[in-house]
Amino acid sequence: MENSRKMQTWWDIYRCLHKNGRMRIGEICRKIKYTGRGKNRDTISKYLHEAFETDIITKPQLTLANHEESTLYTYLLSCPSKRIEFFEKLKKHPDVFYIVLLDGDFQIFFTSYSSEISMPCRYMVSPIFTPLYTIPEGWSCSEQQCLMTILSHSYEKGILPRPVYEKLDWEPLDWQIYDMLKMDLRQSLTKIARILNISYETIRLHLYKKILPRTIQSVGFFPKGLQNYSHLLFLVKTPCEKRFVSALSKLQTSCLVWPLENHLLCMVYFQHLNLFLSVMFNLERKGVFEEYNFLLPLKYEFPDQV
Repeated sequence: MENSRKMQTWWDIYRCLHKNGRMRIGEICRKIKYTGRGKNRDTISKYLHEAFETDIITKPQLTLANHEESTLYTYLLSCPSKRIEFFEKLKKHPDVFYIVLLDGDFQIFFTSYSSEISMPCRYMVSPIFTPLYTIPEGWSCSEQQCLMTILSHSYEKGILPRPVYEKLDWEPLDWQIYDMLKMDLRQSLTKIARILNISYETIRLHLYKKILPRTIQSVGFFPKGLQNYSHLLFLVKTPCEKRFVSALSKLQTSCLVWPLENHLLCMVYFQHLNLFLSVMFNLERKGVFEEYNFLLPLKYEFPDQV
């Protein structure tokens, strides 16, 4: 019973951070109604610290939306016989931002701000549009229950919007603040101000007036702790994009979805690969997917040049 109450509290805290990754402990207490006699805000602070330590809740991060003149592109390469050779070469390419070695239908995935990198093998390239992060409605259910819900979900046609926002008007300082906060939005602004030798109020003004309105906040929830789940990338083409993303929200864990030009690139977390792949196979048989590609990440790299 105690564990159940604790998990419910973690879930309530997560929902607060999903709305505002920098929400203060006092406001979280008010939102989840943990106030009054005998209710100490230090308890919620302790719960939050424990959730971060065990990766039940991931630290809130920032991601740029898709803006004019700063579009990020994804490349998926089919090079089964030379994947390691190409991977090592691409790691050193000045235009490669992030690269993953894969098993499955493609062997390399990388991102770049250039759409014109020449490849020596078969590949696809596409702009990446503003990513989506699902709220895991199945957090209190078994994985098998969640997967059966996905299988029985209703899949009407509907394509996700792919907005491209106006050009960013950021100054060098905005980029510095963004780079320092993008992996952990809850960092101390006082500490950042000290590092950048700028006043706290200046940092705060740039963050709330310019950076947060142009970025997406993401925070994940993993009821058994992130380290206890395996993860998988898959690429789908479906006329039921909206409903498919809605179905992914029925899982135990948060999912990441990157809309591409004609596909969705999805990152899912699970405990039983055979069960998940069986559900995907049955969705394919039902005609939910026009195309389906399986991608197992083996190695991640952020090239040193970036």
